[in-house]
Amino acid sequence: MSSTGATDYREGGAYYTPIAEGRAIVAKWAPEFRQHPAAGRHQGRMLRTLDPSAGGGCFPMALLHHGLVRPGSLEVMDLDPGARALQLPGGTLRTVATVTADPVLTGFLVTDPQQQPDLVVTNPPFGVPRPPEPCARCASTGQITVDKRQRKLLAQGYQVGQPGPCPACWSKTAGCSDGLVHYSKAIPVAREHVERSLEVSARYVLLLMRLAMLETDDRVDLWANTPLRHVDVLAKRPEYMAVCMGCSGTGVQALAGSWRLPICTTCAGTGKAGKTGGDSTAYGAFLWDKQHKGPATLGVLQVPKWSPADCRIFPAEEHREALAPGDPLFS
Repeated sequence: MSSTGATDYREGGAYYTPIAEGRAIVAKWAPEFRQHPAAGRHQGRMLRTLDPSAGGGCFPMALLHHGLVRPGSLEVMDLDPGARALQLPGGTLRTVATVTADPVLTGFLVTDPQQQPDLVVTNPPFGVPRPPEPCARCASTGQITVDKRQRKLLAQGYQVGQPGPCPACWSKTAGCSDGLVHYSKAIPVAREHVERSLEVSARYVLLLMRLAMLETDDRVDLWANTPLRHVDVLAKRPEYMAVCMGCSGTGVQALAGSWRLPICTTCAGTGKAGKTGGDSTAYGAFLWDKQHKGPATLGVLQVPKWSPADCRIFPAEEHREALAPGDPLFS
């Protein structure tokens, strides 16, 4: 998830992972995933794969494009029942993640996949919004008695000894003091998603995360006690943009049954509906491998520009032979 929320903007405040980043990360490991013995265990010689925060479907589309999965071996999960990824073709296992009252223990952290995956790949949330709390200063009334220390209120014309809006719970969104303290700092949950991914995966975990995950003393044990194999630093920070609502930023008309999909007429295949801008933090692709022994290695990943003309989001022609003979891609 990006420092603004996640990736590619959509209504409701979520940001979907850009297509270019998803394809580049999957392409780096596609040869190994395609040849791994686990792929031969399942019908169609495909890895069982889970994207637990699928959102716009960036990683599932990249996996399908490279012929690494077929819908029957792919499970997508999201909190939002209307998420773009949950509209992937028939045969894809779709799971609407459980929402609980606890802002941390929700979604993937409390939802079991329908099948054990060989690979978990996603862009997990770095943090979740901290819920507002009752304001102790005004006892949740939203008002205080103005005194001489309230210079801003005095400058606005409020009188000493008279009631005025409580500055501790002033809400810019509401335009008033609502008796609740709203926090701008999120509750970090990235570590919980790493540990949960390792818990459910049979072999691989591939996550796009901030490089800031490598910092702080309270994560030292995470890196010491998990089989981190490789980190690819993204040479360029991801770009986030308002996306075309006609295609949810994919640049293609619809997520349905043909190998080559028509370019979206609303945005002419760009997927954009506004200006782009780089994120405020650096990112990396983290690969865990449960069979890895020894220290992790470091690399740099250059992300090529995604061309609107390249709208083959389902298996490219050169990978179609990876499908089992007579096994239809779409059910």
